Amino acid sequence: MVKLLEFFGLIGGSFLLLNLKPTEFFYEISAFFQKEEKNIPIKKRIENLNKKKKEKAFFSLIEEVKEILEYIDQRELFARICVAAGLFALLGTILSFSMDNLFMIFPLSIGLALIPFLYMKFSGIRLKKTINEELETALSIITTSYLRSEDVIQSIKENIEYMKMPCIRKPFQNFLAQTIFVNPNIPAALENLKAQIESDVFKEWVDELKACQIDKNLKVTLTPIIEKFSDMRIISSEIEELLYAPVKEFITMCMLLIAIVPGLYFINRDWFFALVSSGLGKIVLSITVFVIVLSISGVIKASKPIEYKR
Repeated sequence: MVKLLEFFGLIGGSFLLLNLKPTEFFYEISAFFQKEEKNIPIKKRIENLNKKKKEKAFFSLIEEVKEILEYIDQRELFARICVAAGLFALLGTILSFSMDNLFMIFPLSIGLALIPFLYMKFSGIRLKKTINEELETALSIITTSYLRSEDVIQSIKENIEYMKMPCIRKPFQNFLAQTIFVNPNIPAALENLKAQIESDVFKEWVDELKACQIDKNLKVTLTPIIEKFSDMRIISSEIEELLYAPVKEFITMCMLLIAIVPGLYFINRDWFFALVSSGLGKIVLSITVFVIVLSISGVIKASKPIEYKR
C-alpha cells in the first residue's frame, strides 16, 4: 500500500507540475483515436486501401464504438468513454497490487479498460434493433402518405413529427431544409439522405423512391421493401435463443470459473493458498483472466442481430 500511495503521489505530482487536469489528459488520449481522415496523407490512404490490412481487435472495437456514437449523433461521449476506460484500468492496477499479483496487472487492467467499450458495443446491438423498429415505422407512414399524394416533400413534412429518435428525424429534417430552402432537386437530396442512415433496407427504399420520381407507377414497390424490416424482426424473435445462447453459456462458465477460486478455500485451503500465493498459481490466475478477456469480444461478436444485406 505504501508503494501504491507513492505511485499515485508521483502521478498526482506530475499533473500538478505540468498544470494538467486528468480530464484534459484523457480527452487528449481520446483525440488520438479520433483523427480525421483528412489528416491522413494521401499516400497512406492509398496504401491502406490496397493492402486491406485487417485491424487488430482493440482498434476494431474502438472503431465500432465510434461508428455507434456517430450513428446516434453522440460523438462527444467518446471522450467520456476513454476517461472511464482509464479509470477502470487504474482500478485493475489497484486490485492487482492488493492481491500481490504483478502478473495480473496487464490482463486485469486491459480487461477492465475494455468494459466501457464492450458495454457500448453491446448496447449498440440493442440500439440497432430499436432504430430498425423506428425506421420501419417512419418509412411506413411516409410511404402511406406518398402513395396518396405522390409528393415526397409533403409526405415527409406531415409525418416528421412522429419520428422520435434524433438519428432518424435529423436526416429527414436535413432533406426538407435542402429541398425547400437550398435546392429543389429531389433526386440529389434523396442521394444525400441515403448516405446519412446506415441501413441496407433504407438505402434500397431511397433508391426506389428516386426511381418513382421518374415513373410514378413504381410506387407500389415501396411497401414490399419496408416489409423486410418485419421479416428481420420475425426471424430474430424465432432464433433469439440461438443468438444469445453463447452469451448465456459464457456468463455461466465465467461464474463457475470465478467461483472455483473462493470455493477452494472451503474445499482445500492448501490448494487455495498455493493458487493465490505461489508464483505458479499467480501465473495461472493471470492466464485465466486473460482468456476471459479474449473470450468476451468473441461472444459479443457471435451475438450480433440479423441484418438484411443487399
